[in-house]
Amino acid sequence: MKKILTINLAIFFTLILFIESIFGYWFKANNFGIYMRSERNKNDLINVIHNDREYKFYYKRNFYAFRGNEIDPSNIEVVFEGGSTGNQRFTPEEYTIVGNLNKYFKNENSKIIIYNASTDGKTTRGYINDFLYWFPQIPNFKPKFFIFYTGLNDRKLQQDKRYDFKFATGNSKKLRDYIKNNSIILEILKKIENKYFPQLIDVYAVSNEELYNDFLYINFEEARKKYNEINLAEDEKNLLLSFRNRLEKLKTIIKKNKF
Repeated sequence: MKKILTINLAIFFTLILFIESIFGYWFKANNFGIYMRSERNKNDLINVIHNDREYKFYYKRNFYAFRGNEIDPSNIEVVFEGGSTGNQRFTPEEYTIVGNLNKYFKNENSKIIIYNASTDGKTTRGYINDFLYWFPQIPNFKPKFFIFYTGLNDRKLQQDKRYDFKFATGNSKKLRDYIKNNSIILEILKKIENKYFPQLIDVYAVSNEELYNDFLYINFEEARKKYNEINLAEDEKNLLLSFRNRLEKLKTIIKKNKF
C-alpha cells in the first residue's frame, strides 16, 4: 500500500514539474518580475453603497496588470499612471477618471483609448519602478503618451517603507511570491477562482454633501502666484527637492527607453 502511494505521489509531482517547466513562467521573460505579482489576473466582485445608491461590479486587472479586460499591448498608445485616486478600485470603471475620459473620446468619435496602470499607494518612486520592472516585460509595448496623476502619496515618501514595495520581506514570503509569480498551475487556479468564485468586497461610502460647499477652483497660474511666497520648513523643502529629482529621473528613464 505504501509503495503504491509512493509511486502515485512520484508520478503526481513529476507531472507537476513537467507542466510547470513547459508551460510555466520560470524561464520566460513575461513573468513581470515580482513587482507586479499581486496586480495581475484580478476579478473581485465589489459591492458599494454611495449616496444611498448601490453599485455592484467587477474590479478587473488583466494578464498584463492594467485595469480592465484583456488587451493587446501593441494597441496601447496612452497610459494613465496614478495611485488609489487613479486606480479607483471601488468605483465602477465607467465612472472613474479614465472611464470618463474614454467616454469623452468615444463621444467625439476619437480612436484614443487610455489604459489605466494605476495601483493603490503608488508614488513617483512607483512610476520609476514600473519603467524598470514592469513595462519592459510587456511585449510590443510602445505607448506614445503617459499621463501621471500624482502628488498625494508623495507627501508620505519620508516614510521610506510605506509605499512602492519592490521586494517581500522574510524568506517564506519571498518563496511564496516567487512561486506565485511563475507557476502556471496557480495562475489557472486563480482564473478559475476569479470566474466561478469571485471575492465579494462590501464598501459603504460616507456621504458628505457639505464637502464641496464654498469650493473654489483656481488654475495653475493663479495657484503659483498665490502660494509662491509660502515659507517651507526644512523637511518640506527636502521633500519637494526629492520629488523634483524623481520627476527628472522619471523623464530620463522615459527618454532612455524611447517610450
